Amino acid sequence: MKKFIKKTLPCLLLASTTLFSTAACSSGGGNDADKNKAKLYVYSFTSGFGDEWLTSLIADYEEKMKDVEIDGKIGIDVEPTAEKSDVDGSQMAGRAESVYFLEQKDYYDLVAKNYIADITQAVTSVSPYDNKTLESKMFADQKAYFAREINGETHYYAFPHYFTSFGIVYDVELFDEKNYYFADGYSESAGLEYMFIQSADETKTAGPDGEKGTSDDGLPTTYEEFLWLCDYIATIGGDNPLIWSGEHRDSYLSHFINALATDYEGLEQMRLNYSFDGEAKNLGKIENGEFVKDAQTTIIDGANGAELARQAGKYYALDFYSDLYAKTYVNNAETAKTLFSSTYSHLTAQNDFLFKSGKRNAMLLDGSWWQMEATETFDYMSKGNEANSKQNRKLGWMPLPKHEDKVGEKSTMYDIMYPLCVMKNGLDPNGWEYKYALDFIQFANSDEQLAKFTKITGCTKSLNYTLTDAQYDSLSYFGKTFYDQYKKSDILFPYNNNLLFANNQLTFQSLAPDGHNSPLYKSQFLNCFIGAIEKREATAETYFTSMYKYFSEDLTIWKKVK
Repeated sequence: MKKFIKKTLPCLLLASTTLFSTAACSSGGGNDADKNKAKLYVYSFTSGFGDEWLTSLIADYEEKMKDVEIDGKIGIDVEPTAEKSDVDGSQMAGRAESVYFLEQKDYYDLVAKNYIADITQAVTSVSPYDNKTLESKMFADQKAYFAREINGETHYYAFPHYFTSFGIVYDVELFDEKNYYFADGYSESAGLEYMFIQSADETKTAGPDGEKGTSDDGLPTTYEEFLWLCDYIATIGGDNPLIWSGEHRDSYLSHFINALATDYEGLEQMRLNYSFDGEAKNLGKIENGEFVKDAQTTIIDGANGAELARQAGKYYALDFYSDLYAKTYVNNAETAKTLFSSTYSHLTAQNDFLFKSGKRNAMLLDGSWWQMEATETFDYMSKGNEANSKQNRKLGWMPLPKHEDKVGEKSTMYDIMYPLCVMKNGLDPNGWEYKYALDFIQFANSDEQLAKFTKITGCTKSLNYTLTDAQYDSLSYFGKTFYDQYKKSDILFPYNNNLLFANNQLTFQSLAPDGHNSPLYKSQFLNCFIGAIEKREATAETYFTSMYKYFSEDLTIWKKVK
């Protein structure tokens, strides 16, 4: 059972609210002077992103409001609760917090059960903090999902929070030291050792973006090149190509597969898995061990949504992981103790990736939040050597390699965790708390605070905004590479406003209720694909075929989209 703590004191000290920190207290919490300030309580689910961003946000807001008269008092004291145990909508009424930053919630359910309040005023009115509306920073798919039409008027009850993506982090310093970059004009027939540059002054390939002189020069462009890179690192370089959390491998590797499939299909085609309305162009089946695309496209209307289990991107992603799993440096006795061990945590994997002694780990499969989760390791390593700090360590977000059919096409990134910012229902609309809860939401999403969030976490908010040159220059190397990829990609949000999705959100969410496997890859096998491969129950071909059987025969929710 998930526990929650009702706030009754200015600031509660929680023993283990995040991976590395206790609940954050505002700068003036508990001081006599704070008794003369209005108090606003804010909750944040502190998982991967931690609470450093929240502490900074609160300090800035308190400073901004220090001379403002509120409820007969001067200034405001924002008291945060930062917990790793999540809050359900039904618990909000019994808690002191007015504003909530949450993950993985059914938005329509929160609205239908009156757990959250109307925040239209905060979303649609011009903010005094940057002269923009929050609505103007939303992507089109977000507006369509979050906007609720009531009596012909648009209302908002939640606003997007941080962006959660999954992919490949690489050690740029190690790549530079060992020249782990493809040489321009390489020949596969010349042998693996001749495919990569041998010195820094050699010319690299243009990389995934197809342009020379950018940060991705020499990085793998295709699935095949990625596997060659791993082979080269393991056999010639003497390092370990990549690691991931064995404890969370079902969910992490499923995220990775889904990210690859999304990038293959692109925004329009992958969106069909949530809109169920449009022309599916990449459906097919396996014949003689090869994916064969249908001769005709298929119009998806919801009643035939099961057809989307036959998307090419899903098969190619499964097949790519199968090829990776077959490598001896992935599937051997040594890695069984880590990559496939339920005791090898994400924190340990991050630690092993960051430390430079012994056999190095060149790449890490993890979420966009990984850098904040690894704060304790960064802090330990940077004592006496600032070159190892989060700000100074040269680590990068690698563009995903593509299937050869899609080289040169625009990248598509996938949001995972459904992060939301909401205000609880029941506050007096005429009271100061209601007014300043809305004001806090506007301030938290002002251009200045979006930039600070990006700098602190190395990641973006799940919004459409652009940093100034000075703000961009202040980012860490990782932050710059992640921001660059975010800005040059289409962004897929795994939700839609049609009734089929709204009535079956848990079925289509990127995380299944058990937290182990993306429901887009459910099949008639008992195990998810990762487990089925490990237990030798399935191949990419048999699992892909079984996916269609599951969605067409076992899942009975299909109906036309209204």
